[in-house]
Amino acid sequence: MAIAVSDLQDLITTTQKELGELKWTEIATDLQEHTALSSLLQESRVQFSSGTSIQWNIMVENSGLAKDTSLFATDEVNIGDVMKTAEIGWKHQTTNYAIERREIAFNRDPRRIVDLVAVRRADAMISMAEHMEKRFWGAPTTATDLKMNGVGYWITTSGTVPSADGTGGFVGGDKFSGGTAGLSSADYPRWQNYWGKYAAGDLTGAPATTNNQNYSAVADGSGQPAAFPVLGLVKQMREAYIKTGFKPIANASVPSYNTGDRHGIYCGYTALAGLEQIVERTNDKVTSADLQPYAGRVVFRGVPITYVPHLDAAADNNPIYMLNWGTFHPVFLEGEYMREMGPEVAPNQHTTLVTHIDCTLNTYCTDRRRNAVLSNAAVTLQNN
Repeated sequence: MAIAVSDLQDLITTTQKELGELKWTEIATDLQEHTALSSLLQESRVQFSSGTSIQWNIMVENSGLAKDTSLFATDEVNIGDVMKTAEIGWKHQTTNYAIERREIAFNRDPRRIVDLVAVRRADAMISMAEHMEKRFWGAPTTATDLKMNGVGYWITTSGTVPSADGTGGFVGGDKFSGGTAGLSSADYPRWQNYWGKYAAGDLTGAPATTNNQNYSAVADGSGQPAAFPVLGLVKQMREAYIKTGFKPIANASVPSYNTGDRHGIYCGYTALAGLEQIVERTNDKVTSADLQPYAGRVVFRGVPITYVPHLDAAADNNPIYMLNWGTFHPVFLEGEYMREMGPEVAPNQHTTLVTHIDCTLNTYCTDRRRNAVLSNAAVTLQNN
């Protein structure tokens, strides 16, 4: 006996209810290799909002009203206008999964039907998770692009280029002329991230200039040269670490990886391989207080350096991101958080029932100054 489309719809709908609501947090927990999702989609960090855009307040400067005083001095009351409103638009993502009517006939056992729907549904969720992960490590190509405002939008190499290899500062400006989240870093210098520049040779053991290295004596009879370079890359990691208020995860000598990953350092394979070579070349002499090998990984002052495949797309400039996850927040539109619609008959496929999964969201940064990027040239992150 053939199954009617209406019965098939009821069967899929019942199965969806039995499987429960779609939840990003569950997907992120199961997919630990998705670095951004596992850090962003924590219950304390996920937010829901309404309205036509996402808005939040930022303290862009200090009023500077504090002063010395004397006994019985006359007060001067001033109210400093230090708060500005940042704003970004919503971004929309979608995926779907489908069941063909005859597949039900192939799987008459109710348990096999539930498994079939569960597998298709999970595949759709994994697709959405991978898409969101990819978008976080990228950036819109224009101000009106459909892509999410990822790390390449917030932590930039736009603006004033560091004067020489091995130098840096809070010069990461705006990706687009309209500012970042509507606020111009030219008007509000504190609304800039740290950008440090290093020589390409730092990752290959062939520093190109003397600007990117200092020398320290080694007199321990170890067979090492009498002097060795402290590369501009390491110098910039030190400076960024200090000036952005970076903190180690735990004891720097024995790092812990189970503390919520509030801070992290991320790069593509070329940069990671170069950092590993630096550790090997120096035989732990130069980098004993900075770069260290630990449990098969490289850590910088106790913070693990994590490989992100999506950053391989920028391998020509090898960016290294030092992120404070406490400044990044995912926001979902109320009522459009992994919204499941269907099943319904697919257009031009009368035997197929399709279910759509839609999500309206974006990611915002509350303090760009707490984050850094190091690179050997300006970086353009474009994940197509």
